[in-house]
Amino acid sequence: MLVVFRTQSWNRVSLHFHEDPEILLSLSDGGQMYINDVAYPIRKGSLFAIRSTDFHRSVGNNDDGPYRFCAVHFDPEEVAGISTRNFDLTAVFHEHHLARSCQLNDEDLNDMLGKMQRLRCYLNPECKVYARDIYSKLCLAEILVKVNYLLASARVGGIQPESEKLPDKILPIIQYIQQNYVEELSLEKLAEVFFLSKSHLSRTFKKVTGLTLNSYITNVRIFKAKSLLRAGYSVNMAGELVGYKSASYFISMFTKSEGMTPKQYAKAAMFATKFRWYTAKEDVCD
Repeated sequence: MLVVFRTQSWNRVSLHFHEDPEILLSLSDGGQMYINDVAYPIRKGSLFAIRSTDFHRSVGNNDDGPYRFCAVHFDPEEVAGISTRNFDLTAVFHEHHLARSCQLNDEDLNDMLGKMQRLRCYLNPECKVYARDIYSKLCLAEILVKVNYLLASARVGGIQPESEKLPDKILPIIQYIQQNYVEELSLEKLAEVFFLSKSHLSRTFKKVTGLTLNSYITNVRIFKAKSLLRAGYSVNMAGELVGYKSASYFISMFTKSEGMTPKQYAKAAMFATKFRWYTAKEDVCD
């Protein structure tokens, strides 16, 4: 579980995804949030529910302006025991009829912001609150109840943010890569499959996603490999199952992407605790 309050420059982060679901609350105006094939406007109070498999990226109207946001990342297992047969706290991340984004009014914004700040406090290792691990799970559950309610309300009758589709020629390519990452993929092959020139495909893909085509393919493969390594697959098998014919090349690409070898990652994942935290000295609870 992780809570991040951050201020950064717009367009600093390219198209990416996380291993865990993410709740993102914007504290700034002036941009768009790309989630897979849809772009949503970003305003102060924009709330987004981002699945672990969602490729997403924030793009600002002003590259030099500050972009402030708060994000909560969590393992669904953290609240599995709190959900009931009638209410799944993680429904918003897999129920496709629910909205993916909504705009909070001032009251809901302050309430959500307060809950996230409280959760960050509980997750701080220096927090002195008795049974803080339990309180952190309960606070996360409160946040998820609120998120489910807000996005369900946005779907059935609230004001949903306008959205726009990504360019029609790019979405099928993204879907093709996600479905065929095990195969040998190259700029030449994709250009042939989609009847595009290599230069046009390369230029358009980078403009829309912020990543080169090769970087995107590598990101997809490494993401899938990490899942396999956590599930207990060997390094050689994980590399082969995500499309790398050479084990040494897989290890090289994985290490470059993650800053550690696949073997080190698998070992770290085995002994990792369920709780991960963002620490800040000023967030200590008394």
